[in-house]
Amino acid sequence: MPTVRAELLREFSVNVFLAAGVPEAETRTVSDCLVEANLTGHDSHGVLRIPSYVNGVRRGGLVPGAQMEVYNETLTSAKLDGRGGFGQVAMGRGMDLAIAKSQTGPIGLVTVTHCGHTGQLSFYALTAARQGRIGVVLLGGQRGRVAPYGGIDGRMYVNALSIAVPGEGEDATVLDMSVSATGFGKLLVQRARNEPCPEGWLIDGQGRPTTDPFADLSDGKGAILPLGGALSGHKGSGLAFMISLLCGLAERGDDPGSGEVGHLLMAIDVAAFLPLAAFQAQVKDFIRHVKTSRPSEAEVLVPGERASRTRRARLESGIPLEETTWKELNALADELGVARLK
Repeated sequence: MPTVRAELLREFSVNVFLAAGVPEAETRTVSDCLVEANLTGHDSHGVLRIPSYVNGVRRGGLVPGAQMEVYNETLTSAKLDGRGGFGQVAMGRGMDLAIAKSQTGPIGLVTVTHCGHTGQLSFYALTAARQGRIGVVLLGGQRGRVAPYGGIDGRMYVNALSIAVPGEGEDATVLDMSVSATGFGKLLVQRARNEPCPEGWLIDGQGRPTTDPFADLSDGKGAILPLGGALSGHKGSGLAFMISLLCGLAERGDDPGSGEVGHLLMAIDVAAFLPLAAFQAQVKDFIRHVKTSRPSEAEVLVPGERASRTRRARLESGIPLEETTWKELNALADELGVARLK
């Protein structure tokens, strides 16, 4: 499997998007988010997305330099319409706005809709945590490929959430997860690797378990299972259901239940409730307490710890890319006349 240094992969991504007609500032925003996802092991939200983004630009479904609109604004809240622009750009602007409003609030709440794929949600939650805020990000839609608990057909979106809390200095503790058995991007990774999915991810059109990453999930036939599977899938299903409704706040309201994916971003000013240093000490103490549990396997991990270790390792040794992704990216580079990955 080829490996690429993070800075070279970022440069490649920027050059591809520039050649596709994306404004330079946006190429850097999007590329930073994609490469960061690869660094932390979230390859499903990394550079394998570049070809689909470029195709989106070519088809007109993704609008470089979109004139995004902020409306329904109050002292502590706002709605942002991405006008078809890059999700990373819209979400970055949305979280910056939520943080600014938390200075008045002390809770800033912003919804974002009508934008492209947003990538790794923790990228935005961590933006808040690094400024002494608790960052909360929800992603949800009301149409999708996830079966409700007890159902066979896909009805719910692959909803997700991220929560980040500030630690000492630049450190933060972050949770980033889908509330289904897997996200759709993980299926793309399995397809790129030409490997079967783990058991418990998917069912086919007859409700039978399948490990085929190429299983037909269209038209609501076959589905991704809710988080928790057969034993406790009612919890994942219920959480997905409520996230769908909460993210519906992002809609303009002229087409209820349209299935448009919405995002809810929240920044909570810790200092309005506790001195920041006291809260950071509380976080550190709780982590220490949790990790004193006797491990059932290798060790006890807290949210974000595995991703942080992966990031350090990949910064040193490079980011591995699936052969399929490597070939697709270099084919796109040839087509756009930019330097290939080496």
